Amino acid sequence: MSSREIRSADGTSIRGWCNDGDGDPVLLCNGLGAPLAAWPRLVARSSRYRVLSWDYRGLGGSQRPMDRGRVQVEDHAADARAVLDAFGVRSATLVGWSLGVNVAFELALQDPARVAGVLAVAGVPGGSFSSLFAPLGVPRPLRARIGHLSSWWLPVIGPLLPLVVAGLRPWEDALSPAAPGGRRRQRPRVWER
Repeated sequence: MSSREIRSADGTSIRGWCNDGDGDPVLLCNGLGAPLAAWPRLVARSSRYRVLSWDYRGLGGSQRPMDRGRVQVEDHAADARAVLDAFGVRSATLVGWSLGVNVAFELALQDPARVAGVLAVAGVPGGSFSSLFAPLGVPRPLRARIGHLSSWWLPVIGPLLPLVVAGLRPWEDALSPAAPGGRRRQRPRVWER
């Protein structure tokens, strides 16, 4: 496994690495702070893929950006592009996990010629806050604002959550098909010989 210091578009020093494998290039857009060990078969040199990745800004061997606000998904996508450039890869299949799903799709939107395909694992494209409130019918332009506002209120509301949760029904009863006002769930019959 080789690693190198890479300069992103805004000058932030990023630690990138390659498994030095042979085969099709794969850019691993990992979860925030996730170790390489989370993908043992993929990152092994014998995986038959040339796997590239990096440590996110301020984590592992990567520096914090001079401008503390430069930790947006777009900045991480610029870092991903810098990793591809540093290792001489024109196009790769992107594997995104958690936050990496957002980064992978952002790179695909910004620079589609660099992306052969995207495998999204346990994440949502388009931003978590933008997706979070969709099932509630919140209009798209308001979702991110509500999400950010709710994160500001969490320290206030958080201490009250144990009191609210203590008043809820047990989860087994809440999931019962007859939960609100229907038949009570019957115990399974035990057959004896």
